[in-house]
Amino acid sequence: MSILTLVKIRASATRKAVRLSKVDGQKAGSISREEDAVEASHQSLNDRVREALRDAIVGGQFKPGDRLVEAKLAELFGVSRNPVREALKALGNEGIVTIAPRRGAVVAELSEGEAADVVELRAALEGFSARLAARRLDGEAGARLMSVLKAGDEAAERGDTDALPGLNDIFHAELADASSNLVLAGIMRTLRAKTHWLFASVSEQRVLASWKEHAGILRAILDRDEEMAALLASRHVTNVGRDLPKLRAESEAMADPNEGGDKEDAIDPVPDTPAVHKLYTM
Repeated sequence: MSILTLVKIRASATRKAVRLSKVDGQKAGSISREEDAVEASHQSLNDRVREALRDAIVGGQFKPGDRLVEAKLAELFGVSRNPVREALKALGNEGIVTIAPRRGAVVAELSEGEAADVVELRAALEGFSARLAARRLDGEAGARLMSVLKAGDEAAERGDTDALPGLNDIFHAELADASSNLVLAGIMRTLRAKTHWLFASVSEQRVLASWKEHAGILRAILDRDEEMAALLASRHVTNVGRDLPKLRAESEAMADPNEGGDKEDAIDPVPDTPAVHKLYTM
């Protein structure tokens, strides 16, 4: 069942409840509840589409410069074009998507200098996030971080380096959540989306080394060592950013030479991300 169908069912159920309430003489209050419920449903749909598209970009399903065509995205997500349009606007405001006249929406591209600036900022905020996590960590957040770390360790032992970039993003998302600062977590999510191509293009050797650094960060957090947690988390991001020119060159060299123009064909496959799965399984 698509989300759009679910929204319609929920809206229909709400209207039915309103009619029954009218019989009981509660007309004004029922109308207000119906409007609130329908508005909440539409808002929830917009949010899901936005998060699904963001996850697809972070996961590398859409590369910098790829066109994001409303009609095709609507078909992929099984929704109308309106929530897709709202998602593109929201991600445009975050700098993850660029909306240009006559070309439409594309995944934002960063120059080498811009990417270096974002990495520099992310390194500082990752350190602050880890410091707060060491100060505020609760048992549930600690268990989630341990679970992700274990999954990544097992993938590394198997040599499954393809799984590690996704687990890396989950680890940093959980780390941001453990800081218990919603504003900071939101900023970190946007910064990760802006630099997804950088951290997804590192060499196999660097992927394994980068993953091993997570264990030290988590150990410092569990030990409530704020200074060490901040230092290791900041250094972790800086280590990747230090190789920025080399990584960009390797990423461009690996690009398909047959890809050209507006790269519109890149959005034909259904993105395989957790948020997209939620869209199709609700």
